[in-house]
Amino acid sequence: MTESLVLFIRSEKVEITEWTLPGGAACQGAIRAVNTERLMSEEDKKAIETLEKTGLRFTLIDLGLVGTAERVKARLDGIKLTPTLVYNGQKYEGLRQIITVAKDAANVPRK
Repeated sequence: MTESLVLFIRSEKVEITEWTLPGGAACQGAIRAVNTERLMSEEDKKAIETLEKTGLRFTLIDLGLVGTAERVKARLDGIKLTPTLVYNGQKYEGLRQIITVAKDAANVPRK
């Protein structure tokens, strides 16, 4: 029996901007994007860290990066909150449940 671990998280794109005065006058000022970063919630970060610490292999799906079809499919499959862990067909929502399941899965003997 193969075990399947899929972790759903959601990141958000944040643009780092800069105010410039190209002509020296305030009325000519412009805002331009300097850099773009992806940020995720602390719960999502801790869920990833928990699964990595247990040494379990898992698939990470970032709902902020996937296309519309994948987001709709996840929503239809019942993924409403992040982080959500799907382990052998069962959904576990929230960090507390994910920590419990990860500890239990790490203690299961492997063949």
